[in-house]
Amino acid sequence: MARKSKEERAKTLRFKIEQKTKLLESGFYDNPRGVKDSLRQLTRNLNRLTGEKNPVPFTYGSSGSDFFKSRDWRELRYKVLSNHGGKCMLCGRGAKDGVVIHVDHIKPRSLRPELELDIDNLQILCDDCNIGKSNKDDTDWR
Repeated sequence: MARKSKEERAKTLRFKIEQKTKLLESGFYDNPRGVKDSLRQLTRNLNRLTGEKNPVPFTYGSSGSDFFKSRDWRELRYKVLSNHGGKCMLCGRGAKDGVVIHVDHIKPRSLRPELELDIDNLQILCDDCNIGKSNKDDTDWR
């Protein structure tokens, strides 16, 4: 059996990435961690094969500590808080009410990492509302 050409292998990798991404975004997987690992590996393989520089998804890890410490995130977070005030867009409570305020990704970073620094994907929620929302809901409360 003849080995597939480089173009055929790249086409197969792109197809697998596209299919897994669609299923991940649809919420099909109960535990998406393994799928994210697979998507990272498929993307790295595609980049090595083709010499392209496709962004590797989910590279900040599950805690996102590197992302949340980045200058880009902190500047954007400040801008959102300045533009919208320090009150939860769902329940209306703020720091003066004794709650912790979060700048929330409407479409979760775990599912849509390409939107992590998009100001139109951010809203202000208190700790209770944000933790209750988790990454299962993408309601825009603005």
